[in-house]
Order: sequence, then structure tokens, then C-alpha cells
Amino acid sequence: MSQSRQLAAIMFTDIAGYTALMGADEKKAFELLRKNREIQKPLIKQYNGTWIKELGDGVLASFNTVTDAVMCAGAIHHACIGIDGLRLRIGIHLGEVVFENHDVFGDGVNIASRLQALAPIGGTYVSEAIYKNVSNKKEILTEFIREETLKNVSESVRIYELKLIGTLSYDAEIAQHLKKENIRKSNTKQKILFASLALFVLAAALSWYFIVYQEQGTSSDFDAPEKSIAVLPFVNMSSDPQQEYFSDGLSEELINMFTKLPGLKVIGRTSSFAFKGKNEDLITIGQKLGVAYLLEGSVRKSGNTIRITAQLIKASDGTHLWSETFDRVMNDIFKVQSEISRMIAQKFEIEISPEANAKINETPTDNVEAYEQFQKGYYFMYKKYFNTHLNEDFEKAKKFFEKAIELDPNYAEAYAGLAEVYDELRNKNEQEFPKDLLILKEQLARKALQLKPNSSFVNTAMAWAIMHRTDPKFDSCFYYLKKAYFLAPADPLTNLNLGSTLSLDLGLHAESIPFFLASIKADPLDPTNYAHLGNAYAMTGKYAEAKKAFQTCTEVTNDMFHFEATLLRWQINFGEYDKVQKKLDARPGLYNLLRSQLYAAKGELEKVDIAFRYDNLVLLYTNRNKISKELLARIEKRVDNGSNNFNWLNNINLFNVYRKDPDFKRLLEKAKKNYDANLLKYGNISTLG
Repeated sequence: MSQSRQLAAIMFTDIAGYTALMGADEKKAFELLRKNREIQKPLIKQYNGTWIKELGDGVLASFNTVTDAVMCAGAIHHACIGIDGLRLRIGIHLGEVVFENHDVFGDGVNIASRLQALAPIGGTYVSEAIYKNVSNKKEILTEFIREETLKNVSESVRIYELKLIGTLSYDAEIAQHLKKENIRKSNTKQKILFASLALFVLAAALSWYFIVYQEQGTSSDFDAPEKSIAVLPFVNMSSDPQQEYFSDGLSEELINMFTKLPGLKVIGRTSSFAFKGKNEDLITIGQKLGVAYLLEGSVRKSGNTIRITAQLIKASDGTHLWSETFDRVMNDIFKVQSEISRMIAQKFEIEISPEANAKINETPTDNVEAYEQFQKGYYFMYKKYFNTHLNEDFEKAKKFFEKAIELDPNYAEAYAGLAEVYDELRNKNEQEFPKDLLILKEQLARKALQLKPNSSFVNTAMAWAIMHRTDPKFDSCFYYLKKAYFLAPADPLTNLNLGSTLSLDLGLHAESIPFFLASIKADPLDPTNYAHLGNAYAMTGKYAEAKKAFQTCTEVTNDMFHFEATLLRWQINFGEYDKVQKKLDARPGLYNLLRSQLYAAKGELEKVDIAFRYDNLVLLYTNRNKISKELLARIEKRVDNGSNNFNWLNNINLFNVYRKDPDFKRLLEKAKKNYDANLLKYGNISTLG
């Protein structure tokens, strides 16, 4: 029996959500396992490691040096980007282990396994032994997370998160979209290079590619997944401009249908519709959205007849690959959508499974007039993506959804849409919203759920109906949000909803980040994604990443006032007073609330506007050594009511003056207990529970 004892870096990897995937789609799960194996085996060998064995969807490997193990982990994460569903957790520990007959044993193996289980999706946790070996390497970044007692490990372990320059998930997944925007705005190679380096230092090599691309014109190497597409808003060619709802609705339906094709990356509505009415060339649009192909078209509707023209375009050079015209009657609208979906699947050599085929053939209603009413309601419901949303838009949407239900009492999406209208109206007038309408909203959502229990749109409506009750049942709300996510894991809105709930409602900011990144990947021009991502990073103390996300948010938004204010607010919280002051000086008459916050943070209370004097920030600085009883009571009440403030209290610099105050420490401990309870209960969304 061959046996040897030696010091080794042990790496454990595991596919996040694999068990749930196996239960839902066994074929896809095995395909993911094969891809995982194909990625890891050569990389482990490349970094001088030894592939020990597979443990289900996990991989155990050993390395002679810590640097090799760490660099290999970064390379593995990087290689997984763009592969739908393949997101790993990795744990690494350095310790003495026993090698015997091509296997390995010892505490080092156990600790690496425990670290892997704790790591965030798409992240790597390492022990202090690893940290000490790489802390002096500039290309390797580490951040202390916490000290924890691991199962079957006698002594507590200090845990660090590992990040490698060039492989951070944020940069690898979204930087390409952001630097393309900067390239477009630059007029010279020097300006392009400066903007790219300033904003995307971690993606410098990728930036070089696009600089070369612009100088040389078109290229056969387009930096986008081959199986990727964006559906641009179809143009309304009807004589009646009010028929625009129909062309928009067709584009939206095609986006939804394409997401049902396995292995196809589809850009979300917000980013695709960002080009509506703009005369930008298709190559630039393809670059901004990071896709290889674009689908554009037009719709002409006259009475009961429709003419739909669709064109598939290669984004790298603007080549038209095929064009098709469909002259049909309205009753055939769903067949046309299915035909276009099949043509796309054929182009990308995608095999349509029986399940996907059933979804593509599914029709929301047999009543075409009801479908038109729903599309009108949806159009007014989501005008908020393009301009300031007025109450009259919601009222119009409400009437159209009601008409759709009248025409087809079994139209699930119409009930869900009407429930969402009431939810938006409640958001705009929460204090005075009638309680009987809250009850009606939930009844509508439950009716939709009864009619179509496996619709992501319907489950989302059900979640918000429960969340905004007078007696909200959070467990049930979270259940429906998770179900919506599992029904449409690539949909940007389901990722955004789940991420924002984890972050804003549960205080699980670190756990929310992968969902915001996934939403950005599918909808790279939606500023809301970056605002949420920046908030989550800031709340976990990662201000550099937060600042980058907020700055990106201001670059892609048309609502500069709202999102710039968010960035400035965080700059105040992190003590960048001079930068904020300069920005405020350049905006006379704007941001008056922020001016008061800045004065309060600096302790210049005499300058604070009277309307703002009772805010927490003023109370915070009335005594710089001990937290005031009034402020303590305010925050403690929120903590006791279940609002999780741990990351806010623990990471925001405004509270640094109270770190030694016994009352503040007690408050922080109470918030930490709530946080730990939420982490245990809601931190793992891989099962419905």
C-alpha cells in the first residue's frame, strides 16, 4: 500500500444549485457536469495540480504550491463565465495530508471541503494558511470574512475571500459592455485607451481587443458568445401610431420564447429596447449588448391582417443572414412567433427538447382580442422603462387588463398583470392605498396562480401580493420568488427580484451579488441592476467595487438625477466629502437633501436644513462619543421588527464614532443574530424549501 505524508494545497470545487437542476432537468445536469470536467481537468494540469477524484458534482484536487492552487481557482471561475448554469463554489486550504493509492486524507481535506460549502456562488474561500502565502502578491487580492468553527475541526478557522486581478466576476461578466460604451464615445485611440484603462483596469487586455477592432473596422473575431442574440424593438409600420403596443408586444414575446431555447444567451427587454427610436448602426448595438446576432423587424397591422418581417443579422459585420415575411391573420400570431423561434433554433443548431417544444407552442389565450388587450395593458404598464411613469399610464393598463379578463376569464397573465398594476399603484401611494384593494390584489394573483402555476410572471405577481399585505408572510413571498427564478433562471427580472429581496429585505448583501451579476449579464444597459449591485457591494464594505457599479449606473441611465444622487449618497457615507462638495457646487438648486446629509456627516449641523433636522444622520452627530438614546431606539425598533441592519451598522463609516460604545455594540450583536438567522434560513436558494 503506497502512502506518503506531505504538505499540500487542497482545492474543493462544487457546482452551485446542481442538486435542484438534477431534479428538474437530468439531461442538462449531466451536460453541465461534462462541461465542468472538461474545464477543470486541463486547468488543474496546467497549474501543476493533481486531479484526485470527483465527488458527485464536486472535484477534489491537490497542488504542490499555494500560488498554483490559487491561480487555478481563478482560471476555473473565469472559464465558467458564459456557460449557463455553471457557477462554482471553491474552497482551498494548505495543510499536511496523507496520500494513499491516488486518494488523499486528513484535516486539510476536511477544511477545504467546509470552506467550499461556505463560499458564495462564483467565489473562493481560503484559510489563513493560504492567505499568509499570497498576501504579498499584487495580482492576488484577499479580504477577511470571519472566524468560524467548522464541523469536525477542533480549532476555529479564519476565512478569507480570494480574488485575482483579471478574474473578478464583476469585470469578467460585465466589463465588456461598459468599455464598449466608452470606446463609442472616444474619438481617438489615446482617448479610447485612457477611458478603458480608467474604468476597467481589470479588463485591460479585453479593452485592447476592442481598440484594435475599431481601428481595423469589421473583424471575423467578434467578442460575444456564438449562441447569443438580442431582439431589437420591431418597428410599427401601421398607419396608426397607437399600434405601437403590438410591435413592442411581439418583440417582448420573441424575447420570452428565445429564453426557452437551451444554451442561447438572450438579452433582456430593457437593454434591447434602449435602442428604440435611435439611429445607431447595428455593429455598435451588437458591441454594446455583447451578442453575436441581432433580430430586427417590422409589423404592419390592418384590421385582422398582419404583415411581420423579421431579419437575422450578424452583429460583427452587419451581414443579413436571412429575412422572412409573414402575411397572416391575427389568429395566427402565436404560430408566427413559434415559427421564428424554430428558425432561430435551427440557425444556432439548437435541439428543441419536448419540454421546450411544448413551451414554444403554448398560447396564453385562445382569444386574440383578449391578447391584444393584454398587450396594450403591458405596454402602458412598462412605459416606466422609457420615461417618467405617470399614474394615468397605470390607469390605462388597469382598464386593458380588466378588458382582457372580461374577454377570457381564464387568461392567467391578465390577472397577474392587473395584480401588478395594483402593486405599482400601492408603491406610489403606500400610506393611503385602500386595504380592500390589497385584498383584491392578492385574490387576482392567486387566481392567476391557480390557472398557470408554472409561470415565472405569475409567481412573481404572487410574491409581491404577499409581500405587500397588511400582514406580510415573508416565507411564502420568498418561496414564490425562488420558484419564479427556477422557472426562468436566465431572466434578468427574476434575478433582480431575488437579489433585491435578499439584499434589501434580508440584509444578505453578499448572497445577492451573484443574482445582480446574472441580471447584468442578460440586461447590461439596465441602470437598476448596477444601482442594486453597488448598494450590495457597499453594504459589504467593498467600496471600490461599489463605486465602479454606481459610476456605471450613471453612464447607462437616462435618469441621471436619481442615480447620481445614489452615488453621491454613498460617497458621503464613505467620507469623500470634498468630491461630493465639488459636485454639489456644480449643481446649484439640486440635491438639497444631499447637502443636508453632507453637512450632518461633517458635523456642521448649523447648516442643515430645518426639514432634515430630525433625520438619523443629524441625530448621529449630536454626540460623537455615545449614540443618542433617540437614535438607538429608532434603529433598535427596526432591528426588533425584523429589518436587517447588520451590514449597514457594521460597514458604514458614519458609525465609526460609536464602535466602542457599549450600547452600539449591543445593538450590533442583536442585528448580527438576525443576520445569522436570515443567512441560515434564506442564504441557500438551491432548494425551494
